[in-house]
Amino acid sequence: MSKNITPVIEFWVSVALFLFSVAYGVGAIQLPLPQGSDSIPITPRSIPIFLSFAGAFLSLVIIIQTFVSNKSLMFFSSSQHQSKKNKLKKTVFTVALLLFFMVTYGFLLPWLGFLVSSFGFICASIIVLGQRKWYVFLGVPLVTVVVFWLLLDVLLGVYLGEGELFFLLTEFFS
Repeated sequence: MSKNITPVIEFWVSVALFLFSVAYGVGAIQLPLPQGSDSIPITPRSIPIFLSFAGAFLSLVIIIQTFVSNKSLMFFSSSQHQSKKNKLKKTVFTVALLLFFMVTYGFLLPWLGFLVSSFGFICASIIVLGQRKWYVFLGVPLVTVVVFWLLLDVLLGVYLGEGELFFLLTEFFS
């Protein structure tokens, strides 16, 4: 159990995750299979079904752990509750900022391309999460983006576009 949130919040978040995982599993089972996939061991349903089972199992583990560690799901005293509430506000703000970065990344990806937008997204996320060493928040994204680019573009042959801005700049300067 995390020490930053109250057991009540942890319990209800786990219940929501369990319900989401079950709904995801139901949706995964209803996915249509392509013709001829009866004989192959891994189908388009395999990974979603595995993810739904994993999510349901892990959320059940958290629910049981919450009940075992807190026989009664009660709130803390008022001073402890206030400090937990402040930590929760900071955590919610951090999550909201990361979600904003994800949406921005999705919008910038077609314009800036994979390399630039992924580098910017990972840099911003690392800074928001509290890392202040320049060699970490510049080095980790650089290595990550280059390794993923090599893996996807070079090894697997998946084309990762340069972005519209690249083509507009090449037309402008040529």
